[in-house]
Amino acid sequence: MLGRAGLLKEAYGLISEMPIEANSVMWRAFLAACRVHGNGKLAEIAVRNVIELEPEHCGSYVLMSNVYGATGRYEEVFDVRDNMRQQNVKKTLGCSWIEFRDGVHVFGTGDRAHPAEELIYNELRSLYMTMGLSQTTQMS
Repeated sequence: MLGRAGLLKEAYGLISEMPIEANSVMWRAFLAACRVHGNGKLAEIAVRNVIELEPEHCGSYVLMSNVYGATGRYEEVFDVRDNMRQQNVKKTLGCSWIEFRDGVHVFGTGDRAHPAEELIYNELRSLYMTMGLSQTTQMS
């Protein structure tokens, strides 16, 4: 909560001084707060800790890459992504669920395997046209 409120130094102090050792979830939440509030220095501390605890979790690498990208540190973005490749860490694709009449439908990023794919994408095209958006930009 401290991190979400932008009180990053206080959040780091709390994590550092807790009587129990912070787990990867705590460090990743702190890392996310650092990303939101643009604190690269504390983000680097957070990512070192979270990768030490859970090196196979892609979210930590992606968050750190976003921190670097937001501050124009593109060489570091490349280094993070290269480190992911070396560690064989794969970014998981985004996914959405929707409940509709006959059950729950799951859609992954770029998913073209759904049984009603043609109907779904025709509806999306119609929505994009109604909203005045470019469908090629939105569906790629």
